[in-house]
Amino acid sequence: AVLGSSLGVYAEDQTEEKSFEGKTLTMLLELSDGASVEGTYAQIAAFEEKYGCTVDVEEISGGDEGENIRMVRLSTGTLADVFTHNIGSNMAKLDPAENCYDLSGEDWIENVTEGYRSAVTQDGAVYAVPADTSNVAGVFYNKNVFEDLSIEIPETWTDFLAVCQTIKDAGIDPIAAPYSRESNTQIPFLANYYYVLQENPDFAEQYTNREIELTDSKAFVGGLQKMYDIATMGYLNEDYLSTGMEECAAMLGEGTAAMMLVRTNIITTMTSVCPDKINDIGFFPIPDESADVRGVSYWMPQGFYVNKSAQEPELAVAWCEFLTTQEAVDAYCSAVTPCGTFCLNN
Repeated sequence: AVLGSSLGVYAEDQTEEKSFEGKTLTMLLELSDGASVEGTYAQIAAFEEKYGCTVDVEEISGGDEGENIRMVRLSTGTLADVFTHNIGSNMAKLDPAENCYDLSGEDWIENVTEGYRSAVTQDGAVYAVPADTSNVAGVFYNKNVFEDLSIEIPETWTDFLAVCQTIKDAGIDPIAAPYSRESNTQIPFLANYYYVLQENPDFAEQYTNREIELTDSKAFVGGLQKMYDIATMGYLNEDYLSTGMEECAAMLGEGTAAMMLVRTNIITTMTSVCPDKINDIGFFPIPDESADVRGVSYWMPQGFYVNKSAQEPELAVAWCEFLTTQEAVDAYCSAVTPCGTFCLNN
């Protein structure tokens, strides 16, 4: 059922008058490296003040552990009223038609960008709103190290490897790699997707339809090669498989490592770990074969979903609506500096 019809009394012109005094919204919030948790909690505080309610937050870790907790709660009917989860193809794990409210009947859903809505839509139903800001991936580098070693920004992958060798010869780790979390190992490869689309704009559709093999794309294979290069040539920090995001952020800020191949949410981590070093950090796209073609891949944020078995469904929808407002954006920005766009139209 469409939530807009099942909860039809919750019309846009009634939102401001609706009171949830004494009500409690339960929330399952996934924590991940670089996540802007402070921004979310600032939004929660503003929401509680606005509606006179209480938000009861349960934090879970990212990765497989958190996913297992969420899926067990979902299957046993004990999941929170609202919860965060990945979008796109990962949304299918939730069986959203059975377990999540369809928000497409809400007038305010149009304030979510079309690109984001397309990633949370299944069979015409819209199941989530942005839980954070978007971000991109590339190379963050210590400008002082580059200046001291007279290094120019590399424009091709060959140049990049030469820069790594220069840095290594100077006794500095070329790349700080936060690979204690497995998903971070994929960033150099996933960031290369920009070049895959430059090579073949229809790559995803053709692969999904089994019209091509992954090995048919030179750029796709090139992304795997980049991961292989930096690992086998000794350009990563020692014990990189046990090093976390905060340690790597500190290494980059202090200049004991020169670069990180990571998403822009590393800025959130650096703001916490070494805020005085932020201005020493620069950014450039992971280069490829041609100096004339350089760009970045774009990550959309996780979504907030409404549990179809929510104890407070109207309050849960009010939370999702709140996240699409300028009021929520302002609350977020009062706590943290955004690392990308909010995937909202206004």
